[in-house]
Amino acid sequence: MALRRKLAVSGTGIVVGVILIAVAFAYFVTEQGSGYGHGTTGEDSLTSVGWISITIGVMLIILSLIYLAIPTKVAETRSVAKLYPDLAVITIKGKEALRSDIPSETASPPDEEPSVSFEQMALRLLEGDERRVYRKVVEAGGEILQKDIVSEVPFSKAKVSRIIDKLEERGLISKERHGYTNKIVLAKTQ
Repeated sequence: MALRRKLAVSGTGIVVGVILIAVAFAYFVTEQGSGYGHGTTGEDSLTSVGWISITIGVMLIILSLIYLAIPTKVAETRSVAKLYPDLAVITIKGKEALRSDIPSETASPPDEEPSVSFEQMALRLLEGDERRVYRKVVEAGGEILQKDIVSEVPFSKAKVSRIIDKLEERGLISKERHGYTNKIVLAKTQ
């Protein structure tokens, strides 16, 4: 899809550039060869307009070719879950991870199973503000009040609430009413 779009944009740019050059060149040849436009102001304006059109056409063609030459990031068409249906796959923000994605510094010797918790894997997959809030829950031992998160991160109450809602939608945490605030609890994993 991205490659088709790139080809369409580049092709359009090249076609428009060629048309600009052809029209400007044809205009030069017909105007100057036929005797028209030889007045004091007419010849100068025709020449400058023609050269500007040719310059813009050439620049458009060059930029289209450069855009076409820039490599596209090809999306992975094979899903980890489809390749390994028997394994548990964590998907957060379109990223998928398996046990084989564990960093080498946390991996155990080859004869043992790697010991990485679900929380550590989720932290690796989350980005930005969601990672900060989730990390606070993990660091608190799996339970923390929402008002405590608000006091520990530089976000407003509303932003923390939105982030917590997103994390809850992904199944990483759960929310329980606790007086005037919420108790945030890590989701139970198998």
